[in-house]
Amino acid sequence: MGMFSYFKRKKGDAKNSITTAGDLADVLAAFGGESASGVSVSPASALQSPTVFACIRVLSESVAMLPLHLFDRTDPDKPVKVTDHRAIKMLTVKPNENQTPFKFRALMVVDSALQGNFTAFKNKVQGETRELIYIPQPVAIEQGKDLTVTYKLPRLEEKKTKKDVFHYYGFSTNGYSGVNVSQLQKDIIGLAIALDKYGSMFFKNSGRPSGILSTEQKLTKPQVEKIVESWNEVVGGENQLSTALLDHGFKWQAISSTPNEAQYLDTKKLARSLLSAIWRVPSHMVNDLEKATFSNIESLARQFVDYALMPWLIDLEQTFGMQLLTEEEQETLYFKHNVDGLLRGDSKARALIYAGGIQNGYLNRNEVRSKEELPPYPGGEAFTQQMNMETIGPTADEEPNPEDEEPDTDE
Repeated sequence: MGMFSYFKRKKGDAKNSITTAGDLADVLAAFGGESASGVSVSPASALQSPTVFACIRVLSESVAMLPLHLFDRTDPDKPVKVTDHRAIKMLTVKPNENQTPFKFRALMVVDSALQGNFTAFKNKVQGETRELIYIPQPVAIEQGKDLTVTYKLPRLEEKKTKKDVFHYYGFSTNGYSGVNVSQLQKDIIGLAIALDKYGSMFFKNSGRPSGILSTEQKLTKPQVEKIVESWNEVVGGENQLSTALLDHGFKWQAISSTPNEAQYLDTKKLARSLLSAIWRVPSHMVNDLEKATFSNIESLARQFVDYALMPWLIDLEQTFGMQLLTEEEQETLYFKHNVDGLLRGDSKARALIYAGGIQNGYLNRNEVRSKEELPPYPGGEAFTQQMNMETIGPTADEEPNPEDEEPDTDE
């Protein structure tokens, strides 16, 4: 059952009818709404904008590519990595039969960043969740009078709760479901799509604006339509640059406006900047290098990790813990992303970090080998420190030698 099933019902059949405001909102969101630019925007059509597509892809793939681990903090001084728990296996080995862990975790960000919510059905065997089966939106999400959140899943008549549904949502104003960003920001997204369409139509006409055919004759509406059709056949499509012959007193007057006069490029830049700001993706991450320099590109990359990625990572980690671990397990187990995965493509940066950790005694060689997926070796657990560094001036247990002091010559 998708959004069309609401309308494929016989009279008197209330199984899949729209019965609540939530049902209606979900259906309308799936179809999309018209923006101020006249473009209808839905979660699917929003991706037609290259900037929207780039922002969503950068966020989702950056989150999905980071290593995810489950730790046991029974001993707070020495957390132990847990590898045999069903939850971490679903998220890092095999969530279901259709998606890899990378694609499944990327979908969490795609759906929640665009539509506000991501849902998956918990397929259980003997009471234990064995699979997380992705459920595409729209899913009707409601909070009852007893504050219990319920989900109306496709093809299932009865509503489900968090016992059977994994639910991750993004920015929220009600505390139990996310805001549909594609609808909340439909005007700027619609503007971006309209600008792209305008540019395509402009170059489709060989970069030439349209014009006006004028005559002093009085024409009926059918005659006007016939003339326009004939004109487009002669100079439209592949014949745009061909020569046309005007008779019967017709005159051609070209419209002189150009994209530069309409500030087309400046408007596109503004739209791109606003769309990047919505998802807090730095401009250089969507291939806008106008303000990027060799001196600030590293700082911009760091801002992307700190202000764009980290809120997603922390929220996902806490959601995994709340919904995939029992209350007893939550006391000692926790999920953690390893942001060092962002440096996997930069071997020089990794080498500098590892060298500094070993030299300053907060990493040992086997820990470094583990990060590089290399086996440990005997003695690699020992921590080392540099021995060629000394304290400036006298040490704490040394006293100045009186004989080294200069004599007092003032008498």
